[in-house]
Amino acid sequence: MKNLTFGLIVASSIASTAMAQGGPAYQETGVITMTLGAQEVTHYTTWNTVPGDATRQVHTASWLILKPMVMGGVNISPDDVFVTMTTRDTVSPKFGQPEMRVEFSLDPVTLELKADPAATLSYHPADSDSDVYYALTNGSFQVESVTRLADDTLAIIATAKGEMSGQQSSDISHNPNDIMPLNARFELKQVVKRGGIPLP
Repeated sequence: MKNLTFGLIVASSIASTAMAQGGPAYQETGVITMTLGAQEVTHYTTWNTVPGDATRQVHTASWLILKPMVMGGVNISPDDVFVTMTTRDTVSPKFGQPEMRVEFSLDPVTLELKADPAATLSYHPADSDSDVYYALTNGSFQVESVTRLADDTLAIIATAKGEMSGQQSSDISHNPNDIMPLNARFELKQVVKRGGIPLP
């Protein structure tokens, strides 16, 4: 019996070590400080490795230029730099934790924020249903600076301020009966390119 117990302990230890070595590693790429409702919270953007391929990185803050789509000799695909990010309140993910999702477009030449399409911000509380979330429906999102780094990586500083209101569908509208004030600052050190089209 002692030998069996010892064997199980050794096997468990080996399995834990193997899982640790094969699991993804996470690294912070940006810090988001915000007051959301009555709470002060800190969120992060990150990259992580992929099990079995330690050289591959998955980023939660990235940008993309769509491939040209030509119709009648005219490119109908916008050349905007589409920035997307998902933030969370820990560097390593935890099941059911809250998330902030942000999407906005930059001009490909000046890297200034474009008004059309408008930036979208949504906050998904911990353990919430996917259809229940908050969206910035009264306020503003501003980009203070964009710095182009090596390998077409961007460093972005932005702010958001206003009211996030409760939503229960993909059709976003202001909901004055369920409001959370938002004041946020995004300091993103690595917003990486995804896709094959580089900046001009």
